Amino acid sequence: GNGGAANGARAILEKDETNCEALGAVAEWELAQRRLQDSVRAAQVLATQCTDRIDGYLLLARAYEAAGRDAAVERVFRDAIEAHPDNPQVTRRFTEWLMEKRRGDAAVAIAGRLTKLAPNRNSSWRLLGEVCRRADRPACVK
Repeated sequence: GNGGAANGARAILEKDETNCEALGAVAEWELAQRRLQDSVRAAQVLATQCTDRIDGYLLLARAYEAAGRDAAVERVFRDAIEAHPDNPQVTRRFTEWLMEKRRGDAAVAIAGRLTKLAPNRNSSWRLLGEVCRRADRPACVK
């Protein structure tokens, strides 16, 4: 993103503070500028107002991660999965984060949940297989 786009997005938000595209642009820009509180604020509104989208959750998790707030990152991912239970992108990102934190058991449980919700989707099983392998639990894919 660039500053001009962020300023344009802010102008839109002055007229419509729940404009999803503008909120996303501002959250991304503020995160890129390392203005984490401003990024968190925009991403929180995006996640709560634009409930049909996942980008607010993902941006919010990234902003909290950049701030070193692991408990908040996990809470955001859990909220995202509750709001979008069968979304493979949310599940994948959450399992990746859990693996980065060396929490293989939790990652396997989250990936396994997706196979129960979307058992006919090959990507669900592929994700579970990847997580099981990375977590060094080859027997967890049944």
